[in-house]
Amino acid sequence: MARNALSDMGAIGVKYAWVFNSGLMISGALAFLYSAYLLLALGSRLGILASSIMLLASIHLILIGLFPEGTYPHLFVSMEFFILMGASILLLGVAFLMSEARRYGVCFAAMATAGFLAAILVPWPSIGSLEVFEISLITLWSFLMLRLV
Repeated sequence: MARNALSDMGAIGVKYAWVFNSGLMISGALAFLYSAYLLLALGSRLGILASSIMLLASIHLILIGLFPEGTYPHLFVSMEFFILMGASILLLGVAFLMSEARRYGVCFAAMATAGFLAAILVPWPSIGSLEVFEISLITLWSFLMLRLV
């Protein structure tokens, strides 16, 4: 991880790459189901937009597993996943700012902003380090969402 991306574990030619890639696809399918639930559960237009973007992010997560490192679309779908997920969390933050869950809105917007700024401004030792940071933010967001929806 100090020099590589997490996707190196699922790269073409790596023994047992299917384990890593299957995990991505299963995670993407679960994220797809959760974002579909959020489409139904969140009533605001902004919440629906954020959930729709998350739905697209989950499809990209599935695509990361389908197109492992070493295939042409891998870099695109990987970058798009993180960008779409960050945008979704940011928009959910704004949506919650306009609701009774303002504290969560501030937290989500701050997390997404921190994620984008860190990706741009921090000189990460590897793309894997950045991925772990971003995944940590997404995981924290997931746990906080359990309290809301």
